[in-house]
Amino acid sequence: RVTRTAAQGASSPVTQAQTDITFTNPSFDTNTTGWSITTSGTITRTTTAGEFESTPAGAKLFEVISTSAAATTLTGTAKASRTYVLTCRVKTSDAVAYPVRLGIGATTLEANQNFVTQNVNSSGFVTLTKYWTPTVNTASPVVVIENGHANQTAYIDTFDLRVATPPPP
Repeated sequence: RVTRTAAQGASSPVTQAQTDITFTNPSFDTNTTGWSITTSGTITRTTTAGEFESTPAGAKLFEVISTSAAATTLTGTAKASRTYVLTCRVKTSDAVAYPVRLGIGATTLEANQNFVTQNVNSSGFVTLTKYWTPTVNTASPVVVIENGHANQTAYIDTFDLRVATPPPP
């Protein structure tokens, strides 16, 4: 089954579900198991209305002093030359738009260097999208999300990982 959202338009690649690699906890429905802080700050589950989009919960990523980042290790092996499309829904606690980063890679360091940045504010959830094409088969890749501003909470909702169609040969 191939899915194209209205927002993708004609120039965006069509994506399809994939089973190469999976999240342990993509939506924080019951807890934040599998997610850890890689810099400083906290990640907690939230069930407060307006702080998540998909029922029953989301996550809050917060830091007082500088930026905060959380990471999770995926299960499975990403195939070389296959383009993966990683998305998540996010908004922040601040009316002013500040950067939020989403990355994926073979290690936490690589995910921190292979990211997309989007300025996000409190006006509503937006989709962050990161394309990733590993050059070699990559076991247990890492996803990192970073809240780029002090005293700001990033509200994070469902992560999804699909494959661009048609997949490269």
